[in-house]
Amino acid sequence: MEEIKSGVFAALDMIKCLIIVYGVFGFKIRKKKKVLWCVPVAVLGVIGHIYAKDDAVFVDMLTQCLIVLFLFKTSIRTKIKISMLQFILMSSLDMLIWLIIVGITPLRKDYKTNELIVEVISNVIVIIIWILISAALKNKSNNIKNKLEKIKVKEFIFFTTGLFSVILVVSGIQGQFWHEMTPQIQRAIMILGVFVVVFLFVVLILFAYVSDSKEKLQYINQLNEQCIKYQKDYYMEIIKFDEEMRAFRHDVNKHYEVLLMLIYEKDWNRAKKYISQLSNKKDVGRVFKTGNTIADYIINGKTKEIKNQGNVELNVIGTFPQNMQIEDTDLCIVLGNALDNAGEALEKVKGVKQLNIDIGSYKQSLFLEITNSAMEIETKNFKTTKKDKINHGYGLENIKYVVFKYNGKVTTEYENGCFSLKIEL
Repeated sequence: MEEIKSGVFAALDMIKCLIIVYGVFGFKIRKKKKVLWCVPVAVLGVIGHIYAKDDAVFVDMLTQCLIVLFLFKTSIRTKIKISMLQFILMSSLDMLIWLIIVGITPLRKDYKTNELIVEVISNVIVIIIWILISAALKNKSNNIKNKLEKIKVKEFIFFTTGLFSVILVVSGIQGQFWHEMTPQIQRAIMILGVFVVVFLFVVLILFAYVSDSKEKLQYINQLNEQCIKYQKDYYMEIIKFDEEMRAFRHDVNKHYEVLLMLIYEKDWNRAKKYISQLSNKKDVGRVFKTGNTIADYIINGKTKEIKNQGNVELNVIGTFPQNMQIEDTDLCIVLGNALDNAGEALEKVKGVKQLNIDIGSYKQSLFLEITNSAMEIETKNFKTTKKDKINHGYGLENIKYVVFKYNGKVTTEYENGCFSLKIEL
C-alpha cells in the first residue's frame, strides 16, 4: 500500500511538471522520436521514487529534468533552467497549500493519521491551481517563454535562491510535526510559515516585475534612439531629393533642347538613351511617404539599408489612416521587426529580389501586408541568422505581442518564393 501511494504521488508530480512547463512557461512539445523516451523515463522515475526513500526528492528532480530534456523544444541551457525553476515553484506551492490545509483545518490535530488525506487534498488543489494559472496566462505564455530563455544568470540565481529558501522554511515546519508540540505552538508555527512564504512570493513577484519593466524600458529606449536615427536619415533624404529636383528643374530647358535636336535629327537611339539617363537621375532620391511620420522614418530608413543589398525592387503602396489607436513605439516595433526580418530573408536570396509594403484601412481597422522574396527554409523555421542569437530571433514574437495587445490578428504564408506577413489592427 505504501509503495502504491508513493508511486501515485510521484506520477502526480510529473503531471504538475508538464502543466507548469507547457501551460505556464509556454514551451512547445517536440515532434520527434525522442519524445517516446519520456515513457520509460517516467516509469523508471516512479519506481525510483518508491525505492529511493531518503533520496526520493533527488530522483524526482532528475526524472523531471530528463522529461523536460526529451519532451520540449528549446536549448539545453534553457531546459536545465526551466527544470530547476519548475521543480522549485512546484515544491513551493505544494508546501504552501500543505501549510494552509494543516494550519486551518481540523486535520492538524492528528496529522499522522490524516497524512494521506492531507496529501491527496493538497495535490488535487495544487493541480487545479496550476491549471487555472496556465489558463490565465494563455496569451502571455510566449512572453514568459522568451523571458526565461533570455534571463540572465544572476537574476536566475536570485530568483531560485529565494524560492529555495521558501522550501527550506516550510520543510523545517513539516519536520516539527514528527515531534511533540502543543496546539498553540503548532498554530503559531503555521501562521509564521504562511506569512514567510507569502512574503517571499510577493518579493519574488515584485522582483520579476521590476526586472521585466527594466527590460521593456531599455527596449523602448533603444527603439526611440533608432527612430531618431531614422528621422535624421529621412530628413537628409528629403533635403537630398529637394536639391536634386531643383538641379533637375534648373537644367530641364536644356534637356528639352537636346531632346528636340535629337528628335529633329531622327537619332532615336540616342534620344531613348538620353531619356533613360534622365529617368534614372530623377529616381535617385526617391522618398516614400505613407501619411504617418513615424512610419516614414522607419520605412525609409529600413528600405535604404535593404536597397544596399542590390537587385531589390521596392514598392510601397497606400497610406496610414490619420487617427490610429496604435502608439508610436508599438508601430516602431511592428514595422522595425517586420522589415528587419524581410531584410534578413532577402540577404539569402540570389538574383532579383522583391519587397512590397501594402498599407490599407477600413473604418477603424488597419491592414498591413509585407511581402518579400525568401528561401522556403527561412519561413518554416523562423530562425535568425544573426550571430547574436540570444538577443535576436524574437522579431515575429514581438510583432505578435503588439498586435495581440490591440486585439488584432497576425497571419503568415509562403507561396511562389515569397513570404507574406499580414497584420490586422
